[in-house]
Amino acid sequence: MLRMTAMRARQLFLALIAVNALIAIGAILGVGSESDARWQVLATSSVISAASLVLAANAATLDRSTTWWLPAAATVASLTAAALTVIGIWFEPTHGVEPFWKLIGVLATVGLAATAVGLLGLPRLRDGWRLAQLGAQASAVWIGGMIVLSILREDEGSIRAYGVAAVLFAATTIAVLVGARVAAREQEAESGALQAIAVGWCPRCGERLDAPTAATSCGACGLTFRVEVIEDSPPVG
Repeated sequence: MLRMTAMRARQLFLALIAVNALIAIGAILGVGSESDARWQVLATSSVISAASLVLAANAATLDRSTTWWLPAAATVASLTAAALTVIGIWFEPTHGVEPFWKLIGVLATVGLAATAVGLLGLPRLRDGWRLAQLGAQASAVWIGGMIVLSILREDEGSIRAYGVAAVLFAATTIAVLVGARVAAREQEAESGALQAIAVGWCPRCGERLDAPTAATSCGACGLTFRVEVIEDSPPVG
């Protein structure tokens, strides 16, 4: 199975940047001098720029072994929406116009919602921060679902529901950002504490270890073990 990785995403991102640059150069040089054609060139460039930003955002989560499918799905949905939008800009379909643009709206919404869920899941959070993280992801799915239903039903939906979801999304996203910063500081402190621990011998064979670290391998018996700080308490006395 062909799996999209961060490397492929970066290559595709660079390709989109190159295409966008060529389109911009064509617009500057006057390719399509008519006003309609010039509008189409600028609109195409804007769509490609937006698709590039979404692709760059998803590249950050593509290498995660357990959730790689989420940014991959977001990328496929977003790029498909962008490609269909470019087709709609240049060819202006006359049959099935409404379903065509509805499909684009649904794909773009799904792509953006999945991108948000993936980015919010990047920090490794625990305890209450983890609950805020799940709440932010659920709020993103909630907002995306309401937008998709509004597109399909041609209904604006409840303004209050959008408002509640937006407030929850903003509040929990802020909590995720703060939690990520706190987790980073805790990890730095724990890493420093682990390196300061002196384990002088192997727990299996008793071989003396000259330069133990957080993850240590014994050269005599091959045992690899990790030292973990359970609680960083001040010294007694």
